Amino acid sequence: MPAPAPFVSQVRHALAHLYDPDILRSHPLLVSLGLSGNANPQAALRDALLAAIESLRPAATVPVASRAWRVYKVLQCRYVQQMDQEQTADQLGVGVRHVRREQHVAVQVLADMLYQKHAAMIDASLRATTSDATSDLDSELSWLREASQDEATAVADVLMAARELLMPLASARAVELATPQIPPLPAASIHSTALRQALVSATTYAIRRSAGGSVHFTAEAQGNQISIVISARAGDGPLRPAVADEAASLQAASTIVSMAGGRLEMSEGYSALTVTLTLPTTGVVDVLLIDDNADFAQLFARYVAGTRYRLQSISSAAGLFGRLSSYHPQIIVLDVMIPDVDGWEILGRLRQHPLTSNVPVIVCTILPERDLALSLGANAFLAKPVTRQQLLEAMDRVLGAQQTGSHSPP
Repeated sequence: MPAPAPFVSQVRHALAHLYDPDILRSHPLLVSLGLSGNANPQAALRDALLAAIESLRPAATVPVASRAWRVYKVLQCRYVQQMDQEQTADQLGVGVRHVRREQHVAVQVLADMLYQKHAAMIDASLRATTSDATSDLDSELSWLREASQDEATAVADVLMAARELLMPLASARAVELATPQIPPLPAASIHSTALRQALVSATTYAIRRSAGGSVHFTAEAQGNQISIVISARAGDGPLRPAVADEAASLQAASTIVSMAGGRLEMSEGYSALTVTLTLPTTGVVDVLLIDDNADFAQLFARYVAGTRYRLQSISSAAGLFGRLSSYHPQIIVLDVMIPDVDGWEILGRLRQHPLTSNVPVIVCTILPERDLALSLGANAFLAKPVTRQQLLEAMDRVLGAQQTGSHSPP
């Protein structure tokens, strides 16, 4: 399993300051590797990294032209012996650009090896770095889950406002912050204040890591979603390593987007990264509720009032597939406790019928049969009684998974 990106950034940063005791003394890698209680933490961290590099030395029988030897030699030259890229290129008989690529790979290999040995501690350390801030943010923005359902926000306007806010930071970091060229888009289902803060947090992360480079924005609509892509490229050489507060900034953006029923994804290479914010649009989503409980049907109707979800409810499965020949819901919510019919059989038929095989199904019942529901093909399970937040989150989740072609986590 590859090491998490924040941990790889920690390793890269520590290697770049391998002989700087002031930086190593309080480096976050101390906690990740379980060295924070050492009497001489800077020496302990340096020794641990040197030992890790040495452990990558291939056996004498391994061909000298192999990737394993290149990884080891690059780490030795760049970090242990503190050669610059030109000296390393001369030593290895390759070009500087080739050294940059090999250096990026070598750091990843080293980080992966350390992660395999210390995964539990590293994961706990990374969670601790962001858990308090995330918890506070969850509490602070709890209103967003409901407010976003009622909002229609123009992405282009908010993106321009966020860019203006970030211009001084970009100027201070010598980063070109390009003017967004945004095509006509449907409105996004997120509060404008929340979207601006998510964009500010994500773009701040990109600016800080691409000093001397550039940041560009693109956006497009696909189905019932809008994707906003923030692309950053370093000016010369690799991306700057991410430190704890920058990782927290990206986590804040992810939390905000998630609360609005969207998601944030980040990928990075040697000198470039992209952050993608995917958000639901305000288009109408038809939902079919199959439940014989009239009180629950009324409650469900109140839950979705004012949101993008448009409800039809039926109290019996009789004639269900005849109805579905002319009515095409995007989500089906099913209570398996329906009189005179086996609800589990209905679930199986929904999964097999060509009209509904690709329609997300949420089983919502008082029965404690989550595992059975998921094993029979349900996309999500809700145990009654259900809150408005639980219902809307489940529908957001299965709809997003259906649109991206992935399976929704229950």
